[in-house]
Amino acid sequence: MSITVRIWSKEELEKIGKDMELTTIFLNGSTFSAEEIKHYPYHLRKTYIATWWGNDEEVKFYATDDEMAKWFLSQEYTTLPAWLVEETRNYREVAI
Repeated sequence: MSITVRIWSKEELEKIGKDMELTTIFLNGSTFSAEEIKHYPYHLRKTYIATWWGNDEEVKFYATDDEMAKWFLSQEYTTLPAWLVEETRNYREVAI
């Protein structure tokens, strides 16, 4: 088993939120330094769930929009999924 940790350069971090492909890759990182986490674009993050034919396991990932979700899948997997959905949540205030 090997673990790969990507170190983001200052120049790359400055592009987060401007370059959507780079931002989508960054959103799917799992380990961040203290400096990197300051650049995490929560406001741009959308959650997607992909499922392939013959596989009941869902893959959850993040992207900035639908086009970047499809782009990310095409970069990370050899085939596109049978289903792709965006997970959304709604909240409403309840009077107490």
